[in-house]
Amino acid sequence: MVLQKFGKPMHFRDIADAINQAFVGGKTVLSRTVHNELIGDTRFVLVGRGIYALKEQGYQPGAVADVIIKVMKQAGKPLAVEEVIEAVLKDREVKKNTVIANLQNKKLFRRVDKNSYTLVSEEK
Repeated sequence: MVLQKFGKPMHFRDIADAINQAFVGGKTVLSRTVHNELIGDTRFVLVGRGIYALKEQGYQPGAVADVIIKVMKQAGKPLAVEEVIEAVLKDREVKKNTVIANLQNKKLFRRVDKNSYTLVSEEK
C-alpha cells in the first residue's frame, strides 16, 4: 500500500517508516521484517541497493546486465554508453559506473567502437 501511495521505488527502511506512521498506536514494524517480506514476494522488484518497486508499475526483476540485454535487444543496433546508461537508469537505481562495469562482461557485450556496445549473441 505504501509503494502504491507514493508511486515510486522506496528503500525498505523508508517503507517501514511509512507503515509505522500510517498505523500509529499499533505494534511497530521493523525494517528488517519489511525487507524480508519484500524479498520473498514476487509483487516487488529490487531496483537498487535496498530499494524496491512494485512489479505492477512496470518494473521487471533481474540484474543490471539483464536490463542492458533487454535495452540492446529492443534497440536492435549498437548503442552508445550514454544511451545504455540512460535506459538502464529508467529501470534501476544504480550508479553509472555499475552500468559501465556490467558492459565489460565480454561474454554478454562487445565493444563496437570507442563509445558503443552490442550484444555478443547478436553477432552469431
